[in-house]
Amino acid sequence: MALVNWLVLVGGVSALISGLHMMSSGLKLTAASKLKKYLNILTNNPLLGALTGAVVTMILQSSSITTIMVVGLVNTGLINFTQGISIIIGANIGTTITAQILAFQLTDWALPITAVGLVFLLLGRFRSPYLWGLGKSLLGAGLLFLGLYMMTTALKPLRESPYILNLLLEAGEVPLQGVLIGALSTFLFQSSGAVIGIIMAMAVQGMVSLPVSIAIILGADMGTCITSMIASIGTDIHARRTAFAHLIFNIIGATCLLTIFNYFTSIVMETSPVITRQIANAHTLYNIFNALIILPFVNIFARFIEYIIPEKKSKAM
Repeated sequence: MALVNWLVLVGGVSALISGLHMMSSGLKLTAASKLKKYLNILTNNPLLGALTGAVVTMILQSSSITTIMVVGLVNTGLINFTQGISIIIGANIGTTITAQILAFQLTDWALPITAVGLVFLLLGRFRSPYLWGLGKSLLGAGLLFLGLYMMTTALKPLRESPYILNLLLEAGEVPLQGVLIGALSTFLFQSSGAVIGIIMAMAVQGMVSLPVSIAIILGADMGTCITSMIASIGTDIHARRTAFAHLIFNIIGATCLLTIFNYFTSIVMETSPVITRQIANAHTLYNIFNALIILPFVNIFARFIEYIIPEKKSKAM
């Protein structure tokens, strides 16, 4: 692949990641001030807690921010650990909205959306924090679609690379290999949304099939947990339990889905004739599937995590 294509690809990935962060930051400014209060109120049962986590993450466009908020609430005793788990389960569903947005393929609207976002930024800089946040959100959305377009264009030459095609073909035949690729990629990019965006761009070019995409999605969701696991080293027990619960939750879901991988892929194929929408739907359906596995047993799951990471008994004086 020519140097120009590599530069465009890097620029596209950077724009996509910047767009995701900017959308998250802007939405946080416009809506996050009361979210902690609502998280505390709307977690009386696991199903309601999961719904709350999904809605909050859809608003913030970041499951990481939701998880951090949950850790803080658990640490201060405003909600218990079981309530925290239910919110995190919902956050995994809420974060799939990014893939659904990308699947609209609004690349022709990237520049107009970016321009409108800049106008709102200028208007809200000194007068309205709400307009400032809305401007950042729109600017982030514009960068999101611009990055996707740049990646789709830059990846065209890779369709002729035997090494890349063979690697992706093997990932389709051995889903576990795709899972590992997804986990590693997400850890490197620090964003599952960016990885899914890249997969969509490759799918548009005919480089990856739906089975490969689904396998990488499973790994991408696990990859998001690696960062929080590393960040929890040296923190209090609540943070460590929350990070560990998130990881185990995703491992259980991925393991269960791999046992019915071909059946799940067939179901996803029926949801849309468009490959990018199929990928987005696979991400959403997988996380709903994952939630349905754990939610009925959330109390047992919480006790299991508490058993794995017990509180240290204070030494008698």
